[in-house]
Amino acid sequence: MKKFLVLTLAILMVLLTACVAGNDTEGTTKASDNTTGTLITTNAPSTTEKPQTTVNEDTTEAPEDTTVMPDDTTAIIEDQKIEISNTQDLLAFMNAPDLGGDYILTSDIEFNDITSVSTWSNDVAPTNVWTPVGSATAPFYGTFDGQGHSINGLYVKVEKYAGFFGCICNATIENIVIGEGYISATGAVAGGISAYYFGFCDVIGCVNYATITATSYLGGILGKYTESAGNDVKVELCVNRGNIIGTLTTSAGYVGGITGTCIGMSIDKCANFGDVSIGVGVSTKGAIAGGIAGLMGSSQGYSDSITNCYNVGTITATQSEGNAAIGGIVGRMNDSLGTVSNCYNLGKICVGGSSLLMTAYVAAENSTHNDYTNNLYNSGAMVLIGSDTNVTPAFTEHGLKGQVVTGTGAVANMEFDSTIWIDTASGTPILKDINVIYQEQ
Repeated sequence: MKKFLVLTLAILMVLLTACVAGNDTEGTTKASDNTTGTLITTNAPSTTEKPQTTVNEDTTEAPEDTTVMPDDTTAIIEDQKIEISNTQDLLAFMNAPDLGGDYILTSDIEFNDITSVSTWSNDVAPTNVWTPVGSATAPFYGTFDGQGHSINGLYVKVEKYAGFFGCICNATIENIVIGEGYISATGAVAGGISAYYFGFCDVIGCVNYATITATSYLGGILGKYTESAGNDVKVELCVNRGNIIGTLTTSAGYVGGITGTCIGMSIDKCANFGDVSIGVGVSTKGAIAGGIAGLMGSSQGYSDSITNCYNVGTITATQSEGNAAIGGIVGRMNDSLGTVSNCYNLGKICVGGSSLLMTAYVAAENSTHNDYTNNLYNSGAMVLIGSDTNVTPAFTEHGLKGQVVTGTGAVANMEFDSTIWIDTASGTPILKDINVIYQEQ
């Protein structure tokens, strides 16, 4: 009987041991299966290898995650950039843009052959036609870094909101060069970088060479603001070298070398070399043109500013009735808290018709805010259109110091900031942080 009991106990022990071993094997398999899935490390660089997690027994502690995390988010952001390197990529961006995406331009792109660019018009178009990215109801709100590369041969023809971007909001656009091209709105609002803007936007280090044409609200970099409070747009280190042509015939038209309207905006360290005109050859009412901005200030109470800017292009405004406004830097200043300081104009100012009523070498004074100009210089003549007859400006800016100084010592003599401006051997001061090739006169 004892032998039977011992044998029975032995059999039970064997069976119990087998069950425990079976459970251990099952646990090890599940842990192994778990380690074969995708390891998600959202903050890790894409080149990081997945750590090995081999488990031999159920008593083995889980291995530590040895993934190396970056010290900051720079590498992560770079990994998420969408690269545009050729015309096909650019067309893909145009046709199906991620409006909140982060884009980088990795090479110069010839969107069209520019051999015949001088013949392009609303009636003559090259092979590729650009549709502006973003609209007033669905604006681009991402980032786009051109990295100093150029897009040559851009051709745009739309009814309104003509530009590389149609509308931007809370976006950062930087370091794009829009090369020779043709950008046209058959109606209103056009800009080399973006036609329409609102919200918090930064437009930095951009250059335009394309001809811009529209009825009103047009500029080499930006066109028009949204008509609501809350804008805070920074335009910095931008240059326009394209001609800006306004064709409005029915009401007030605003054109500027950098923007048609400086409203809810600060413009700093920018220059215009393109010719800016409105009303030439047409019957126009309310022509307003400036070398940097056509109109500045609004009833919204923005603290608009234009600082450390200069104009070299010819500014022309004419109309058959009503009041026009024209100036080397700003065409017209509305009642606001805005300021224009440390700027100069070299461009000829051409006036005609009744546009003699509101003219200034740099910026027309505001009757209720007549101290908004400071440390301004002018060497551009004001003449009647089609002649060399000099015209006396209707407004004398309080901040106008005199003629632009040239050569060594000009920056100091004009009391400009030497960390922003630099002297040239025999010319006028140029901006230190903009490549000299974009500032050649």
